[in-house]
Amino acid sequence: MHYHFDRSMTLAGINQVNRSLVPHSFRHHFITERIMSGLSYHEVAAMCGTSSGEVEETYYHLNDQTRLTHALAGYELDDSGLVVPVEE
Repeated sequence: MHYHFDRSMTLAGINQVNRSLVPHSFRHHFITERIMSGLSYHEVAAMCGTSSGEVEETYYHLNDQTRLTHALAGYELDDSGLVVPVEE
């Protein structure tokens, strides 16, 4: 497998001296691109033979809106624009 990986890097003109790419880098790139294109964690997990929980745990940070939603869970903006806890 490393032969094919090294050959692919050579054919692509990627200098391995300046990059720390490994065969797993292809998988990481693929998953990142699929999530950023709008596919769900479940869809990407099915394509890659892993669990949606594993994909979500590793890649949830890619989406700014997801990060913002998680960071502000239980909070809202008041009329003056301040972030305040949600009143129950």
